[in-house]
Amino acid sequence: MTGSRVLNSCELVERTPAALVFINDGEGRCATTLDQVVAGARKFPRVKVAAVVIGGERSRARSLLAAHRWSIPVAQDRDGALSNLYGVAVCPQVVFLREGGVVDAVSVGEVSAAELSRRLSAIDGEA
Repeated sequence: MTGSRVLNSCELVERTPAALVFINDGEGRCATTLDQVVAGARKFPRVKVAAVVIGGERSRARSLLAAHRWSIPVAQDRDGALSNLYGVAVCPQVVFLREGGVVDAVSVGEVSAAELSRRLSAIDGEA
């Protein structure tokens, strides 16, 4: 969310699996879910994590990013194109992508630690 760099979801999964987390620009269950995915992915070093802020205000999204100290790529989907591409219906939504970009699973709403670990392991190829 800083600079002119654009998050390219194709590049994100070109050689590695990824979890793409769709959130809003405020505190709450979306931010909490992203925190959980970031923490859970530490056990799977091959898995990249990126977040997409759906709409909202850029300044609020930047404040959220700073408050949580996320060091992952965070993009803003101002026009809803990426959200539509992945069929995002509600926040939070996590799209688990295998290497190459094939969708392995989609988690809508909050996800338990056990389910998160299972899904991350599956895309990492350790399942």
